[in-house]
Amino acid sequence: MNIADLKRVNDLWEKVYPYLASQIMGEYQRNSGSILELGPFSGGISREMMALYPEFKVTIAAESPDVIEYIGEEIEGFGLSEK
Repeated sequence: MNIADLKRVNDLWEKVYPYLASQIMGEYQRNSGSILELGPFSGGISREMMALYPEFKVTIAAESPDVIEYIGEEIEGFGLSEK
């Protein structure tokens, strides 16, 4: 999948990501810790986790350098680059 497709996915799911992040945290039931996302599809859920739950450390791992670069830009664009 190319980066333009990832951008379209994030645009499409933008309003859903907060609910998915809340659902994940409901299952995780912790107030702090680490979150690892392996092979992210678009990075939207991880980005939302960083925004909603700043006490967690989020690590994203992907094979494609282009995906990692795109997700990094998304995170920075949302003011979360220090995370």
